[in-house]
Amino acid sequence: MNRKFAIALALVFAVGLVGCTGNVPASATIAPTQEPTESLPPTAVPTEVPTATPTESPTIVPTPKATTEPTVWDIAETMLAECAVWGSDARNTGEYYEKFEEYLGPIVARVREIHPEADFPLEYTANSVRFARADYWISGNDGNNANPFSWMELQYPVSSTSCAGYVLLLENISENFDNDGIFVGEAYLFYEVGGTQPYVLDGELKEVHFTFPPVP
Repeated sequence: MNRKFAIALALVFAVGLVGCTGNVPASATIAPTQEPTESLPPTAVPTEVPTATPTESPTIVPTPKATTEPTVWDIAETMLAECAVWGSDARNTGEYYEKFEEYLGPIVARVREIHPEADFPLEYTANSVRFARADYWISGNDGNNANPFSWMELQYPVSSTSCAGYVLLLENISENFDNDGIFVGEAYLFYEVGGTQPYVLDGELKEVHFTFPPVP
């Protein structure tokens, strides 16, 4: 009886000893400590910004202005405004004609260089391609004269303004030889611009290429 009591008392003492010392039996399982999970914010997806397409301004094509070809009268008026005028009060005198011939000499020489196909009155033949005429008056625009150069075939009246001298090249065609003051075909007009000395070609020799209007 005493032996059983002693064994029971020993077991009670052993259990109490474990509780006091805090020792865990080797067979006890310890659950692992779980680390708190940190919640990460969701990754933001970048918003794609569309590239702006540049707006093209419409190309404005200017409407071409209608160009009006100058008439033969316009050409003559321009010549009178630009050409040199010397000694207009001494027209139709022997002194003037002498100076006029001297003044035309260098102009004729230049025209020969530019248009070697042209012949002048003393050289003119039926085979000439062009022929030259020289003067200083032009015909007035009175509604009857066919063109400003009708004066070369003695068509009156003449203009009140004249040049020191000019040379006109005409085509060698029959319509330019019938003395009616009407010229046709291509023509080349030469006169001095910007001269400073009377009866001396010291300015620019201007050349104007034009076509006479067709005969109505």
